[in-house]
Amino acid sequence: MEILESSSTWIIALGKTLLNSLWLGLLLLSLLKLLYLGIPQRFAASRYQAAILTLLIFAILTGGLFLLLYTPVHGEAFYAPTEGLDGSSGAMRLYHIISLSYLAGISIFFIKTLAGLGKIRSIRLGAKPLRGSWAKLFEEFKIKAGIKSALEFLESEGAVTPFLTGILKPAIVVPASMLTQLSLNEIESIIMHELYHLKRLDHLVNPIQRLMELLFFFNPAVWILSGMISNEREKRCDDMVLRGNSDPLDYARALLHLSIQQSGPGTLVPAATGSGKGELKNRIERILKPNTMKINYREKTNALLIFL
Repeated sequence: MEILESSSTWIIALGKTLLNSLWLGLLLLSLLKLLYLGIPQRFAASRYQAAILTLLIFAILTGGLFLLLYTPVHGEAFYAPTEGLDGSSGAMRLYHIISLSYLAGISIFFIKTLAGLGKIRSIRLGAKPLRGSWAKLFEEFKIKAGIKSALEFLESEGAVTPFLTGILKPAIVVPASMLTQLSLNEIESIIMHELYHLKRLDHLVNPIQRLMELLFFFNPAVWILSGMISNEREKRCDDMVLRGNSDPLDYARALLHLSIQQSGPGTLVPAATGSGKGELKNRIERILKPNTMKINYREKTNALLIFL
């Protein structure tokens, strides 16, 4: 148990890093918000890339901060400063408590994440491959999206919204009800959305995003950043669907229908409806009125307040 004693320097360094990551995350988030003021909402791909880069910078800076505070030297460890408030026994106890609370919290979130992944795996294992005309039609959609890699199309009674899952063996799982309740044009627009997730390698980026949420479950800036990434990712795929000549009204109607049905896998996998009813409303406005997406004064005010 010596490794968890208050004299353990990695525990102290971890506590300091966690505490300082709060203001660091808020600073990067505010800079991203200010950057967004110069990137109109219609440029979802650029906003998505900026948000991803911000999250990566946060991870690198936080890791660098930990290494700065904890540097092993000949089997020992050195951290600075050791004088004043930082070196006081009260501060050491505080960092110790923060670190142990973090380790307990991350264990809980890890179990919760495993449960979510288990649910997704269960849905995939219980799904059946599409057969007949549906299988042929979905393969045509795949060719239209320009995807040449192997991909399974599965039908599930347990799924409530289509989603992309799998890293080495990706699959698109669609609810059985979707094939009977939506028109052919609506089905095509939704499947093309999922195919564009695969084409843009979102099934690889998403696990990294979930890992950051797990590691920094206590940091509101990370959750806000992750939400921004997810929202811009969905909007980017929306734009690609519309550029493929899908009817905006059919697409918006299909998203609304799926949103009403949704209570399923959530954000662990890229799904067509994304997360959050308010954000879906914003997406539908973009789809139906693409030329009216302008940054309003409220967004500017919020960005400046966050920065200050």
